[in-house]
Amino acid sequence: MQWLADLRLRSKLIAAFSVVLCLTAFLGIFANSRLSVVNSGATDLATNWLPSVAALSDVHVTTADFRAKEMRHVLTPDEAGMRKLESEMNDLLAKFKQAEEAYRPLIASEQERAQGDVLRKLWADYLVVHDEVQRLSSAGNADAAAALVSGNGLQAFSAVSAQLNKMVDFNRHGGEEAGRLADRAYGTATWAIWICLALVVLVGLALAITVANMMAKPLGNAAAVLKAVAEGDLTQRVQTNRKDEIGDMQSALAQMVSSLADTVN
Repeated sequence: MQWLADLRLRSKLIAAFSVVLCLTAFLGIFANSRLSVVNSGATDLATNWLPSVAALSDVHVTTADFRAKEMRHVLTPDEAGMRKLESEMNDLLAKFKQAEEAYRPLIASEQERAQGDVLRKLWADYLVVHDEVQRLSSAGNADAAAALVSGNGLQAFSAVSAQLNKMVDFNRHGGEEAGRLADRAYGTATWAIWICLALVVLVGLALAITVANMMAKPLGNAAAVLKAVAEGDLTQRVQTNRKDEIGDMQSALAQMVSSLADTVN
């Protein structure tokens, strides 16, 4: 550390404070980067997985309502009641399309996109059966319509429901995994920030102690020499190889003691 001791006092203090400031800046940058990871996980959870689950749940509820009204259509004997149910089913079809379109921008992977394609195909297949059920029911052939509803209609609707459940589970598990990743990132960031903070404090203390000793020890020795000279001891000798202001003072002190000794002798 001789190079540090040889620095002028001004340079020595500037260097020490610069090191502390750089370490503090590093800690701030590091903490910000770790918090960005945590924020990314929370944002992904809030803007992707949870909205996807909500949108798919809306689709699920809409399909269930549509299925219920389809069955009521088969059981309704009067034409006015059928027309009312058909109007409500048309509204539900529009709602299904709206919910499906709201979900589409939230798709985040090719696997999820493929699941959406499967859902649309299964729903289209179900609507083919539905149209036939509605035609039979409207024509007064309730028995044939009921048989189709409980046969191919049930099979097609069950496939739609199973696919929706699969998609909801996929997004729910994705959200849970995103939450776990955010928790792990937070835990890691917390420990890393504490460790970096401890290192910054230790390095700062070590640097402060080193600089203080470099200044205090030679000043104490110089004070002891001056006290001895004041008491009449001109045999004191001051040796130094420092090149800072303290070294200059020690050299001047040595010269003063030598001159006093020569004068007395």
